[in-house]
Amino acid sequence: MGRRPVRGDGGTGNRGGRLRRAKWHQAVRAAQRVCPEWRQKGGWYEEDDEWAIAAITFPEAYSPQHVEAAHRLTKDYFPDAYERVTGTTIAPGESHTRDEQNFRAEHSDDVVRGAITSDTYPGMVEVTASRPGSSEEREYLEPTDEYRARGRHGFVIDPSRHARMPED
Repeated sequence: MGRRPVRGDGGTGNRGGRLRRAKWHQAVRAAQRVCPEWRQKGGWYEEDDEWAIAAITFPEAYSPQHVEAAHRLTKDYFPDAYERVTGTTIAPGESHTRDEQNFRAEHSDDVVRGAITSDTYPGMVEVTASRPGSSEEREYLEPTDEYRARGRHGFVIDPSRHARMPED
């Protein structure tokens, strides 16, 4: 049995990946160009986010807009690997994942777990919060406008300013 070309555009129902048609030896050489940090066994890359690895590794096969989008996507979803592979440092605001990690580390005292608009207290939001690693939850009332101005990663409770929810 001889070598066969690698199938292109294969997958199962809306999933799978992209691998350009190539002769077997070309596919092997191409796979070796992918940084080991990102390399996927078998050479297939998931189409929703891992396609960006191929676009960064083979920029000549993609439009400049796709390569730029690939860099943004890998910074967002794979910030640690992106920094190791490219040797660059991701700045604050360049990666949703990294910003969330930093937020959680910086605000480890009280972070919102859930919130609902209050019917009982108009103009307020009922917030349930707990410290990371604790199962003890506390309920607070927050002004709706203040809660709406929260950051992308959560709302930090300040017990000295935020009122505890009245007991029933």
